[in-house]
Amino acid sequence: MLGRISNRMAGRRELVIAGLPYVAVYLVTETAVEISRIFHGAQDWA
Repeated sequence: MLGRISNRMAGRRELVIAGLPYVAVYLVTETAVEISRIFHGAQDWA
């Protein structure tokens, strides 16, 4: 739950990966953390 709430993908959170130009979009469930997407910071999210 370290990341911020995503306004791009409903129900997900976003975490900027320190030292790298990537953003991980993920969902936390009771038993796992599911990685939905990994975006390059300069990538168009549309």
